[in-house]
Amino acid sequence: MTKPLRVLALTQSDRMPNWDLFYEELGNYVDLDFRKLNRSEQSNLKKYFRNIDLDNYDRIFLELRFKRQLKQRNFIATLPNLVEYESDANQNYKKGGKYQGKWSKYYSSMSSLRIICTGHIVTARLRDEGYDAVCVPKGFNETEISCLDQSRDIQLGFIGRVEKAAYNDRKKLLDLCVKRLGLQMLRTNPGAAYNQMLNRIRFFVSADIGLDEYMIKNFEAMAAGCVLCCYRQGRGEEDALGFIDMDNVVLYDDVDELEAKLDYLKGRASEVDLIAERGRALVESRYGLKSLARQTAEVLVAPVMFMKPMTMTQKLLARLGR
Repeated sequence: MTKPLRVLALTQSDRMPNWDLFYEELGNYVDLDFRKLNRSEQSNLKKYFRNIDLDNYDRIFLELRFKRQLKQRNFIATLPNLVEYESDANQNYKKGGKYQGKWSKYYSSMSSLRIICTGHIVTARLRDEGYDAVCVPKGFNETEISCLDQSRDIQLGFIGRVEKAAYNDRKKLLDLCVKRLGLQMLRTNPGAAYNQMLNRIRFFVSADIGLDEYMIKNFEAMAAGCVLCCYRQGRGEEDALGFIDMDNVVLYDDVDELEAKLDYLKGRASEVDLIAERGRALVESRYGLKSLARQTAEVLVAPVMFMKPMTMTQKLLARLGR
């Protein structure tokens, strides 16, 4: 009988949203040593690993704050059979962003590494740079988010923050939706209050502009029974996720298109219900934490690729998308 893969998984003690269910499920597929690191431990991984016998593990799985890892890349590069989960690698390609090019610089210093990204577009770009990248999309916590089958008194809503510089384009589009479509911008506490608010919204408007992937809120809104109206990423992202326009989501490129589709759906309650039901069925079957854990376990099993350094010209052309 084949022995299960031995995995040391390190995550953040203050991780939000809570992913304990993900790691519990992952432990059903691998021999998991799961540890939560505080900020001090994350900031000094060399010290933390002094008392760890790496020979006891087949894989080292890191899901930590990138800004702390970046400062320790020389040490992290010494870790064997390394797999990193990175949900923010899309910022590597955001022009003018604080972290533009930082992930490429970090990954280029690794000797052996598999990268788990949360967007298919970003994964493809990293592969073009020569990295061993695999996509496991974002998802939702099925113990916290669900459809409550209650009446929905908010026709058009968005829940979340727009203050960060990375969300400037999102804010502009949502502000336009407020003026033209009557969108309600909402805030809640996490947990039950957030789920309750999602269950009051009929159409959830998502505006992940310039991010090259869909954020967690898209999957949470669908799981809560909202009709998801999401900004089209293109380049195959929707096909890879199973998002089908006017079937399980409402896709749009601009406010004019969104307004036209919402006008079409007025008075078509049964069609709206079907879009919501199909969207919920999609995320429940593919994007709950238990499903993501199964996908991650499959990624962990495959041998980690040794990195073949690219020339400076190859790296430049890859980042330019050529």
